[in-house]
Amino acid sequence: MLYLLGAFGHITRSAGDGEDGLAKAIQEQPDLIICDVHLPIMDGYEVVRRLKAHPSCRAIPTVAVTALAMVGK
Repeated sequence: MLYLLGAFGHITRSAGDGEDGLAKAIQEQPDLIICDVHLPIMDGYEVVRRLKAHPSCRAIPTVAVTALAMVGK
């Protein structure tokens, strides 16, 4: 996903776990957040719950993704 977004000219940031992603989102205030549901340390459900509770992040559009719906996974 990072590769595709970058190939179309978007600036991307990534995080290795939910806790890091939450901190980066609060600090960087991105235009869009794409969050995996299954993340280490803090899962995507909790990340989104905290983002939507945070005054400066609640209006940022957030998309949840998961590989669980993929055939053969």
